[in-house]
Amino acid sequence: WWEALSAQRVVREGVVAGLIGAGPVGTALAVHCHALGHSIQAVVSRRPASARRLARRVGCRTFGNRVRIVPSSVDLVIVTTPDPAIQTIAVSLASSVVWSRYTAFVHTSGSSTTDAFAPLRAMGHRVASLHPIQSFPHHDASRKPDSLLSDVWWGVECSQKHKTWAHRLIRSLHGHPFQVPKEAKIVYHLACTFAANYPVLLWSLATELGRRARIPHGMAPFAPLVRSTLAHAIASGPARSLTGPAIRGDQAVIRAHRKVLRRLSPDWIKLFDLLVMMAGSFARPRTVRTRR
Repeated sequence: WWEALSAQRVVREGVVAGLIGAGPVGTALAVHCHALGHSIQAVVSRRPASARRLARRVGCRTFGNRVRIVPSSVDLVIVTTPDPAIQTIAVSLASSVVWSRYTAFVHTSGSSTTDAFAPLRAMGHRVASLHPIQSFPHHDASRKPDSLLSDVWWGVECSQKHKTWAHRLIRSLHGHPFQVPKEAKIVYHLACTFAANYPVLLWSLATELGRRARIPHGMAPFAPLVRSTLAHAIASGPARSLTGPAIRGDQAVIRAHRKVLRRLSPDWIKLFDLLVMMAGSFARPRTVRTRR
């Protein structure tokens, strides 16, 4: 009965929530929820000034640095703090407030599982890990915080019993949910880390090599190439979007590249060799076995 009722409230009335954590993720999520008609009833942060600043943005009158200020009747408590603090906060939430039996608890960590909420789960509350696959820079004047969460995918880890509720909650945020098995959570987070960070490091190397070649304007000349390659990879897959000498098997050019990289940035040689090998593996035709 409660699952059906809560589903209707999510769609028709919005969720009444308390937020713990006013950093980049918490700010983006609170502003996004507020814009979509959900109500933030309390903002908690280690720094009271941060809690006050975010509370004003979302029309919230209750803010501070203690979890007990969150009203016990809220539908949802959202924890967006760094991973090491989640379990401590869960213990504090379980011991400091007598919550409504219908209050649910979620955190936005990509690597921690719902086991971090074990004290709350033991009390009979619904718990879930809802991780948005998005980056949240501390300073990005070009984008509003709420726009960071528009049309993104969310990795959901929760019990099968609460899957429908968790997925419906994500859809109310205009997101795309998918289930992540608890035992695969750290592998999932590793994939997110590769997608978000390591391409940037390669682009930075491209910029540095461009500077050595006296190409002006930093990353700007490479930007159309990066955008078109990424768009093609998303549309057609990595194997169809790779180009260059490793794909063509042009060993003379590869040797020339390696020679100049050893002179300019020798620390990158091992990575270069590995990337060339991986790119070449995409170009090799697969052997088809036939039965005689």
